[in-house]
Parts: sequence; structure tokens; C-alpha cells
Amino acid sequence: MLKGFIEEIPIEIEEAALIDGCSSFSVFLKVTLPISFTATVATTVLCFIFIWNEFLFASVLTGMHRKTLSVAIYNFIGFYEISWARRCAAAILISIPVITIGIIVRKYFIRGLTFGALKG
Repeated sequence: MLKGFIEEIPIEIEEAALIDGCSSFSVFLKVTLPISFTATVATTVLCFIFIWNEFLFASVLTGMHRKTLSVAIYNFIGFYEISWARRCAAAILISIPVITIGIIVRKYFIRGLTFGALKG
């Protein structure tokens, strides 16, 4: 996803910075990164959400002493009962960071998703 966004940046802008005396690394820091900021934010949010939802891998690969939050909520299911109140409270608590980040970066997310969609 990020590769498509960076390929959409006109090469002329980077060439102009090189002509003005910037090094390749300086062009990346001062030109490419600021232009692709919204795409980077959108990609970061999508990666964060995908990682957050990897319950299957987390439940298989984690040990008994270290668990992710989603696997820990799953362990509220006992042999004789299911602690619904604790499960719901924990689910709300671990959803707060995702919802907060989504609200903060929603304009960058929408702009980043549509940035590389059309060729003009």
C-alpha cells in the first residue's frame, strides 16, 4: 500500500531537490516523507488494526506466562461459567486505544486511502 503512494510522488520534485544541493537521504527526509505523510499514517493505522486482530496467531504462538490482551480476554471463559461482565469490560478497555487512534487520524486515513487510487 505504501509503495503505491510513494510511487505517485512526481520524480521531478525529488530531482529539483537534488539540483538544489540536497543529498539522497536529505531528499528523502525533507521532500518524500512530508509529501507521503498521509499515506504513512493510513498505512500505519491499517497495520495497527491488522496486528490488533491477529487473535489466532497470538493464541497459538504465545506461552502460558505471556499473552496478548485478546487472548487474555478469551481466558475469562471457565469450565463451569463464562464471566461475561469481565469479558465485556476488558473488551471495552482494549478497544479504547484503537477507537482513539482512529478518531485522531481519520482525515489522514481517508485522504491516504484515496491518494494513490486515481491516475490523472
